[in-house]
Amino acid sequence: MQNLRELVFAADHGLASDMLASSIADLSDRGWVNILDENGEAIAGSDYVALKVIERDRYSINLDQGSRNAVEAYGDDLPMDRRHARQLFAASGWKISAITRAHRAKLEDMIDAELEAAGLMDGTLRIKRTNGDTRLRCKSFYFDNREAVSFESDKTGFIGFAGWADKHNIEPILRAFVAWIDWLGPAKLAA
Repeated sequence: MQNLRELVFAADHGLASDMLASSIADLSDRGWVNILDENGEAIAGSDYVALKVIERDRYSINLDQGSRNAVEAYGDDLPMDRRHARQLFAASGWKISAITRAHRAKLEDMIDAELEAAGLMDGTLRIKRTNGDTRLRCKSFYFDNREAVSFESDKTGFIGFAGWADKHNIEPILRAFVAWIDWLGPAKLAA
């Protein structure tokens, strides 16, 4: 992952490059930074990438308040998205079929701890205990049975992450999932 503050610093100090522009555009598309022209008007990330390198120096990259909070909460690392979490799982070498009921129960514990710490939905968002089922569920004050994490078959290799959740509500689930991958360790050691 890239450091959010470093990206913004580089952009703000005229260190424009095509690689930097792509990273900034990605952050903009995720809603984590705003790209402003000389009139203070926001532009789309794709428009920023399309500019020549020399023209990009006229733009400023600003962290909005949500991004500032995220920098503090996530220690400068860009927030994880569903795609990155799936890539980390694939890189771990684990297969879905090798994940046991006990592994999934541990993931439930880790997700529940993250949800409690996040205090989302007036502090009511929690894991709904499934006894280590392949479809981990969550509940809150206004719903009782929504997807948290779903492990599909090895054939598809797909892992679903709270399809109902926006980028803010998914964060504790993804943080727990990444910590769980670390807890699992490399697949070759677990086999």
